[in-house]
Amino acid sequence: MRPSQSYHPAAHPASPPRHLRRNDRKPKRKKARRPWPPRLFACLPADGDEVAIVEIHDLSGVRVDAGEIGGVHALVHGGAGGGGQQIAHTGQLARDPDEIARVEDTLVFMENRRDGFGAYLRDLEKTRTEGKRAALVMNANPFTLGHQYLVEKAAAACDTLHLFVVSEDASLVPFAVRRKLVEAGVAHLPNVVLHDSGPYIISNATFPSYFLKDEAAVIDGHARLDVAVFTKIAAALNITARYVGEEPTSQVTGLYNQIMCEQLPKAGIECVVVPRKEANGKAISASTVRQCLQSGDWDTLEMLLPKTSLDYFRSPEAEPVLARIRNAGNVVHY
Repeated sequence: MRPSQSYHPAAHPASPPRHLRRNDRKPKRKKARRPWPPRLFACLPADGDEVAIVEIHDLSGVRVDAGEIGGVHALVHGGAGGGGQQIAHTGQLARDPDEIARVEDTLVFMENRRDGFGAYLRDLEKTRTEGKRAALVMNANPFTLGHQYLVEKAAAACDTLHLFVVSEDASLVPFAVRRKLVEAGVAHLPNVVLHDSGPYIISNATFPSYFLKDEAAVIDGHARLDVAVFTKIAAALNITARYVGEEPTSQVTGLYNQIMCEQLPKAGIECVVVPRKEANGKAISASTVRQCLQSGDWDTLEMLLPKTSLDYFRSPEAEPVLARIRNAGNVVHY
């Protein structure tokens, strides 16, 4: 059939001629390029121009060792997909990663994604309000009566409470569930603004030792870095106070609270430690709740969880999370 001939489907049921089929083809989709993990976690010596990269964490917590970088060298990242990617270094890393925060020239937090942190701050700025503004950060693994009490105390003391839920999915209760339970548990408080923490607050990028047991000195450095990043977030929202729950049992959270009390006032942010809410003479903790969920102690859970959280865990929807908790060995946060 010549191109000038007309095409009648009835006469040619199998397929139209190629010159008529060509325009009906769906355009091929380009494969999305896997972005280089956007965060670098580097250690710098206090003096000299050479940069010693001791370890690097990407968003999934992959730890990568590298040697000294000085002059023209390369930094190799071994990602989850295998192999490695190199970034040439000639005085500064390729693709010009932005420095977000550093701790006394011993730790630096850089971002290899253009304007990632800046975009995050601009999104937060859309929620700025007048009056006294405070912040609260919680993992809520899961959301307990203790968490609810802390939010209520903080919300009563300010005009706007910015509540950040830790987004890192490294807890027994998945982020989507934790956020849902927090949102339901604070729904009665009109001045609470809920935020996802993203990779910038208590994440594998800023505070990996929060999720994996580590030496006290390492926890200290990571905690200081996380607080340094938070001060920039606080500045974007004009936050003047951060509320934290008293921590009598967890080593990592206790050290984090101590560092916040030392460092936040230097940035003009008051650190307010709220005593824990108690049940039967003992501080309510998420670790205790996880132990009760693991053992099926529903009588105790009724004294530790708000109705919204209790209703969730009694629903069929919670079965995968309960199975995960039951199959876990140790459910207590170190």
